[in-house]
Amino acid sequence: MGFSENTFYLIDCFMTFYKTACFFNIIVFHTIQSIFDKVTSLAVNFL
Repeated sequence: MGFSENTFYLIDCFMTFYKTACFFNIIVFHTIQSIFDKVTSLAVNFL
């Protein structure tokens, strides 16, 4: 395994990890946003 192959492999792993992290961040962000919207609407109705 040469240096360039090793570097390419590391970059490939990093890109895969980055895409997965972005995907999970989007899911978590939307979930938190929907929960926050429900909580704020409940609070407004309660007040």
